[in-house]
Amino acid sequence: MVKASDRSGVVAVEQEGRVLLRLDHPNIIGGREVIRVQGRMGVAMEFVDGPNLRRWVDDARPPLHKVIPVFHGVVRGLLAVHDSGFVHRDLKPENILVAVDLDIPTAKIGDFGLVITSGQRVDEVVGTPQYMAPEQSRPPVHADPRADLFALGCILYEMVCFRPALATHDAQGAFRLAAARGYPRPERVTPGLPMALVDLIDVLLEPDPAKRIGDCAAVLDALDRPDLLQRLEYRPPRGVSRHETTGWDAPVSSDAVATPSAAKERRMTESPATWLALALPLVLAVFGLVVALMTAASLQ
Repeated sequence: MVKASDRSGVVAVEQEGRVLLRLDHPNIIGGREVIRVQGRMGVAMEFVDGPNLRRWVDDARPPLHKVIPVFHGVVRGLLAVHDSGFVHRDLKPENILVAVDLDIPTAKIGDFGLVITSGQRVDEVVGTPQYMAPEQSRPPVHADPRADLFALGCILYEMVCFRPALATHDAQGAFRLAAARGYPRPERVTPGLPMALVDLIDVLLEPDPAKRIGDCAAVLDALDRPDLLQRLEYRPPRGVSRHETTGWDAPVSSDAVATPSAAKERRMTESPATWLALALPLVLAVFGLVVALMTAASLQ
């Protein structure tokens, strides 16, 4: 609710109301009507019985088999937003509620106060820097759904690493980290993450929008890969403290920040073919030594 005399607030409420009334999806908070009561204006919305995503992850510390369905719902909701011709522009854990009263926890996207039409020109920097794509820091730009995909990558990172990808309070610092891929490697922060999931995080956090994963449908395809949860030795990291003003925070060693090539190097060293190539010379050397000893014994 906002006071009717608050002109900017009224404009924001009217905009959010119009958007919510156009969006009808189980992973989006439902809008009912724009109301005016006693000199105030507001939007009547669906009641969601549950915390925001940040609080849910912090309290539940969910394993991957619970994280993925909730994140899947976030992506489905965002797909509906984009299919309706909108760009959210402020996607973050605080703006996503988790309905815990249902059989399966269900994500619902909310807070459409900064939503604009896809392709619309933007002449100012708006949003939350820790979840904004690098291209959003240099206006003027045109609203592009791929900016929301970058925010998706930040959210997924946080859901499995229990810390922000761009952990800084400084807006320009956040943009520099985003442009340089300066986030601690997820597979080092949380050992045991499936490499398919690490690859998805990397392609969502691609600084160049032209190289970023194309759309929400492609993200859903990646989430539906049969090998996504192949490595189930994953456990949520321990020793993580939470602060009301900063979200999750945990010490990360300096060598934890590396380029995505580290993930590829790890896959190479973990592949059966690579291990075979490393072990074969040793096996041959041992075999040769045994043959030599047997030959020497027979000569005696």
